[in-house]
Amino acid sequence: MPVRSLLPQKIFLCARNRSADLFVRALHYANFTVPRNSEWHFVPEVRRELQGLAIANPELLQAVNTALIHHGDEGDPALAGSVIPGYLFTDAGKAYHKAALGITDEALMLYAKASAGALTGAQWLASKLADEQEARGALPADSIETIFLRAMVLFREGRRQEAEPLLRRVAQTDETRIEVAIALNILGNLVGRRNSREAEAFFRRSVEIGEKLGNQHHVAQTLHSLANLLARERRRHDEAEELYRRSIEILQGLKDQHGVAQTLHGLANLLGRVQDRRDEAEKLLRESLQIGEDLKNLRHQAQVLRSLSFVVEHRSAQDAEQLLQKSLELNQRARDRRGETLVRQSLQQLRDRYRL
Repeated sequence: MPVRSLLPQKIFLCARNRSADLFVRALHYANFTVPRNSEWHFVPEVRRELQGLAIANPELLQAVNTALIHHGDEGDPALAGSVIPGYLFTDAGKAYHKAALGITDEALMLYAKASAGALTGAQWLASKLADEQEARGALPADSIETIFLRAMVLFREGRRQEAEPLLRRVAQTDETRIEVAIALNILGNLVGRRNSREAEAFFRRSVEIGEKLGNQHHVAQTLHSLANLLARERRRHDEAEELYRRSIEILQGLKDQHGVAQTLHGLANLLGRVQDRRDEAEKLLRESLQIGEDLKNLRHQAQVLRSLSFVVEHRSAQDAEQLLQKSLELNQRARDRRGETLVRQSLQQLRDRYRL
């Protein structure tokens, strides 16, 4: 038997003995790994051989996965990337090895956790690992957790058309779960421009689920999204205002200052469209701006200053221009190209109107 074919068994035995350093040295000695994105990856031919060996030796498979879970749970995170592969400390890595051991419920829960937050390498990896395990039968096909995970990765990559059908599959379930509530919220924002009735139904069901789960933060966010939708229809401005104020009240109770600032901004934009409520809109915008300054959130400050320029323009075009100039400066400091472009357009339009 070739020496190379014996090495996977030696590696499995090292892992079973929970000797992290020996395990890693064996991998490097055998040239089984290649560096990629600050992690180690098995070369494809070794991966295939190891998978075949795992199928033929279930006892070794159990030993390896148990050892790897142990390294992730008990290992020192400071050794991530040097002695212990960093992915073992992530929800994605833990989910993968628990699924391999048949601990399916915990694995699905961890895959669901991996979908939270901004797109990261670990989140992308979780999606790929879940796909692989579903294809091999290590995970049940079409579980809400893995569908939702794939949808969120696609959505955060900007591939919204591909994400939408997956989000709809999650939303179609009758289960009272946060994944369903989030999917409904995202769908409402995706379809709002082309089908406001469907969007409203999505938002209202999302709020209902959030309330059943006792997740007030989600409720507040979705009320804000629903208010944005209704604010587009003049006849529903009063309803939108009520929703904004409900959202603000909840967020204040949760001490979510960033959420309060954002929702104040939305409410102010609504009131600013009514001539005799401009003063109230200006007051709300300045309150939102102050929170943004306290939080040192440059992008939020820049957005509010642009909105504030529209509200004060009727009183002083020069003041509006100064606000836009300050907004432009903040966008540049925040390296927000889109915000910078919008402000430049607003500046040019203001100067054209008043020949400044």
